[in-house]
Amino acid sequence: MTKLIRIFSVLLVIFSLGMIILFGASGHKFDLNKHDNQVYLLFILLYLSSAIVLFFSLYKESLIMKRIAVTLLFLILISFIYLFYEIVSITIGDFSAIIPIIFSLVIIYMDIKILSILISSNPNV
Repeated sequence: MTKLIRIFSVLLVIFSLGMIILFGASGHKFDLNKHDNQVYLLFILLYLSSAIVLFFSLYKESLIMKRIAVTLLFLILISFIYLFYEIVSITIGDFSAIIPIIFSLVIIYMDIKILSILISSNPNV
């Protein structure tokens, strides 16, 4: 389980850094008053904070840490299902969207697996 959580945390950090790079490379002006930019920034913060909480929950076995981790994993699951819907809804003429679709499905699968492990390991969560 610890190896899976470490891999998942690294994937979340890589994904959030990729989101930052893509936003900078797209040429969009970063305006905090626009709703889309706020949602995008919230996703990045959610992924980074979840990776940090999951990493620290490996070393600190407390009930509050597990509850926070389960809550953040549930939010990640919802956000990746939304991102998966957004990726699939865009019509692209070639197969360039295969990589983000596969990456999203892998993260959704790992999220569900870690979520089920954390919930089943302690019934008080």
